[in-house]
Amino acid sequence: MAIGLGVVVLVAGCLNAGPGACTAEAAAAFKEIEHYGGIELQPGDYPLGGRCVASFTSADEPEVVLDYYRAKWTAAGWTLDPSPPLATPPPGDGVDFVFGSASARKGGLIYSVTAFNEEVTRYELLVGADEGSLTESP
Repeated sequence: MAIGLGVVVLVAGCLNAGPGACTAEAAAAFKEIEHYGGIELQPGDYPLGGRCVASFTSADEPEVVLDYYRAKWTAAGWTLDPSPPLATPPPGDGVDFVFGSASARKGGLIYSVTAFNEEVTRYELLVGADEGSLTESP
């Protein structure tokens, strides 16, 4: 029984330190700005690629929330990426439909917010290594 518990603890530790773990650098960047509505968000591990993730819901219009993050990033010295216009959900329930997103880059990191259509709009925040900057040619 003790060996089994030890194996579980070891595996859990490896999973938390694995490629999906939220790095200290990404967690610090995540907390660099105040989040929409003054809510307290704690970044968690994103299952793919060593990023931090958190989400919240809001009845406010997606453009208002995305513009809020754009303003906060700009004030904190992040460089905004071009954003496509917001999309309109298709007829029907449109669950998991993406209204749009915003993102910014700084110091080898990318910070993004994506708005998903659900009963109340859900916003997913991701912060992590800007892997695109590693593969772009000069």
